[in-house]
Amino acid sequence: MSKSKKPQLLFAAIDLAEAYGYKNITREMIAKKTGVATGTVNLYFGTMHKLKKTIIRHALRTGNNRIIAQAILNDDDLVCNLTVDERKTALLAVA
Repeated sequence: MSKSKKPQLLFAAIDLAEAYGYKNITREMIAKKTGVATGTVNLYFGTMHKLKKTIIRHALRTGNNRIIAQAILNDDDLVCNLTVDERKTALLAVA
């Protein structure tokens, strides 16, 4: 693993979120996927709530419609400012 594990942990979390839903991932799943202790996930992201918000913010920046759609369906506050067209695009992309 590189010096900063944070990007690797984030990308592992994103992969898991796409596969299982961001609401369903655990620090144990992320740790297993990256080969680190669960405490390492906590070290870089704090709580799972903070990590899940980071996943959504990353999805919004990169246009990851699979995760944006999950956030819309979960009525997450980070997607409340999306336009109707942005919501439709995200939801149609995963339909």
